[in-house]
Amino acid sequence: MDTIKLSLQQNHSHTNVSNVFIDKYMSSANGDFIKVYLYLLRHTSSPHNITLSQIADSLNLTESDVVRALRYWNDYNILNITEDGQVISSIELMDPQKTSANTDEKSLSTTPQELFVVNAIDFSSKPIYKPSELKKLTHNKEITQLIYVTQRYLGKMLTQSELSTLISLYDWLKLPIDVIEFLIEYCVNNNHRSLRYIEKVAINWVEQGVDTLEKARGHIKVFNKEYFAIMKAFGLSNRNPGVTEVNYMRKWLKEYTFDINIVLEACNRTIQKIHQPSFEYTDSILESWVKNKVRTFDDIKKSDSMHSKSKNKSNAPKSGQSKFVNYEQRDYNFDELEQKARNRLMKKAGESR
Repeated sequence: MDTIKLSLQQNHSHTNVSNVFIDKYMSSANGDFIKVYLYLLRHTSSPHNITLSQIADSLNLTESDVVRALRYWNDYNILNITEDGQVISSIELMDPQKTSANTDEKSLSTTPQELFVVNAIDFSSKPIYKPSELKKLTHNKEITQLIYVTQRYLGKMLTQSELSTLISLYDWLKLPIDVIEFLIEYCVNNNHRSLRYIEKVAINWVEQGVDTLEKARGHIKVFNKEYFAIMKAFGLSNRNPGVTEVNYMRKWLKEYTFDINIVLEACNRTIQKIHQPSFEYTDSILESWVKNKVRTFDDIKKSDSMHSKSKNKSNAPKSGQSKFVNYEQRDYNFDELEQKARNRLMKKAGESR
């Protein structure tokens, strides 16, 4: 059994977990990955050689699980692994405080604009695999490993339909294996274990040009923050957004290109107007702002002021005015469009009761 030399950049007589690791890295990592890191940290207090099988046996994991964890932390510069061919020969635990700045720069080097290059997907080309075709595809070692990892994450054996969906992510959507594994891990960590849901997210990633592990990590880092802010403004921070809600938020941030603070203002106005969260209502506000070229808080103030003056003017008594006014003379502003959207929502709610 090959042994691995283990060393640490810091000197500790006890197991000391960095606050930077807890604050920046732990929340987004898979639980098994955290277990492996803590296990290594524990054993660096008295450096000695160790084997993958010892780590796996101690944590009730497979050796492949341990290797995946090591490569994950290596990508984030939390570990520095050295390989002799395909064999890991040494692991150095880095100081998270020193590496966090470099990690942040790396993750932000892929900007949202680079991530969101929309690709069209031909849904008519989605394959329907015969059992014989599935059997042939599963002879691929990478796909075999992907199936194993997926079943570990989902905690069950895949049905033929689920197996077909999983393989199509690789064969049809052309996503790399490491991106698919990261996607599945991300979905499971957010309590989404359905292959149908995972497929929807995969399609969304392909449409937005997220086709490498680096882009996927940048995508999660950037949009988790903005999406969470919107969900929090709606009072929905206790759950993850659904696919339809994600589509709305992407539309506001990418298609309309609104600053997140402007989107949050529209969310707040939604709550103030109808006293409940509504992505449809917020969309009507932002759509009206797009039409009226309202882009900044100064634009919002000016538009509010113009609306207030117009409202006061329309309420003032006018002498000699005919009882009937041509409908075409009326100009709708964005507040009136908001009210129309509100009325539609209220009517729809009444019909559903």
